[in-house]
Amino acid sequence: MSYKQEQYLLIKILEVTLLFVRKLLMTFLFFQILYSLIVKFNNKLSNNVVLILLLFCCRFLYVLFIKHFNIHNKITPNSI
Repeated sequence: MSYKQEQYLLIKILEVTLLFVRKLLMTFLFFQILYSLIVKFNNKLSNNVVLILLLFCCRFLYVLFIKHFNIHNKITPNSI
């Protein structure tokens, strides 16, 4: 592997890592907001609403992480 290929691969790995960290921070922020809303409106929310919110969170995590890594896991030196 040449120096240019190694450098490109390193940049791609760093890019994917930064995307992952950004998505992780956005997820944390999203759950903090959701948690504060649930705590604030705890007496007013029914169990069905809380269940729908949790299902939405699971779907959000699936789209955020699983699809992201299905796209970006094909970075190899041969694909450069």
